Amino acid sequence: MAKSGQKILHMTFHKCGSQWVRDVLTSPEIVAHSSVGLGNSGVDLQRETWPAQDPGTLVGPVYNGSAQDWLTQKETGQKAVVVLRDPRDRLVSMMYSYTYSHTPNNVTAAIRGPLLSLSERDRLLTCLFDSRHIEHAMRSWAGGIDDSFVTKYESLSADALHEFAAIVDFLEWNIPPEVLAAAVSRHSFENRSGRKPGDINIHSHYRSGVAAGWRQHFDRDLGRLFEALFPELLSRMGYEEDCSWFEALPAAAETLQAGEVSGEHEARAEVTRMAEKLHVIEMECQKRGTVIEELQEVAQQRLQLIEELDFACKQLRTTEGAG
Repeated sequence: MAKSGQKILHMTFHKCGSQWVRDVLTSPEIVAHSSVGLGNSGVDLQRETWPAQDPGTLVGPVYNGSAQDWLTQKETGQKAVVVLRDPRDRLVSMMYSYTYSHTPNNVTAAIRGPLLSLSERDRLLTCLFDSRHIEHAMRSWAGGIDDSFVTKYESLSADALHEFAAIVDFLEWNIPPEVLAAAVSRHSFENRSGRKPGDINIHSHYRSGVAAGWRQHFDRDLGRLFEALFPELLSRMGYEEDCSWFEALPAAAETLQAGEVSGEHEARAEVTRMAEKLHVIEMECQKRGTVIEELQEVAQQRLQLIEELDFACKQLRTTEGAG
């Protein structure tokens, strides 16, 4: 039986299935049994302070928090659900998000254009550099942490129903199995994207739905650089047995990268670049179309006001003439 007035935090990092987990745990059919609704959502601890929380709420996703943040800030009886992901997959997903699919905002306005001018490899290198600021926080969750349930995106992807059942058991929520199954199914990758897992759409927020896609993008040199920048991170998080994992990757010379290919591959790369530019143009047209619609609405409102003022003036003249 769920405890009355629970305070739950959903802690994670960007591109770790954060919206998926939040939406399942706060779906109406689950809330009907847990009595824990959604509080604040989308809190980034790199830019914001630790979130205040009302009883009977789940706050999350809370991004980029460390285990030390949690142990220092948590209240008595408060629990955390923590979702991690292979940092290499997170890197690839972030690269695609920044370049194509993330909702336009100040960050994408600054970085999307420059990223589109780069090869895929250089995009990954750019995002790799940007990932340094969360290494400590990701590393900190290795091992058991008080009052937290730490899981991985890979576990959720492999058997979502089993992993969500473990989460609700940790939270002490008495959710009927058929209710949980319905919520998990409704929020599945297939139902949310309209595609099977592995059917990739780089322009969609739900791009792939499968784990270990990083292997299609990493060569030995990139792997060696990753390990040098984040020593022992993957082994500490349980994704590799040791620090020599990159030795098994194909050599850089064997990996075809945009800008380093010729013939048919160069033609395909050029088609890809043209499609990327078209996507940017389409997004700009959509934004301008929205602005035009807003201006048309304002113009219509002002025209109506002018007509009302004109009518009032005519009424006033008629009254004055009669007097």
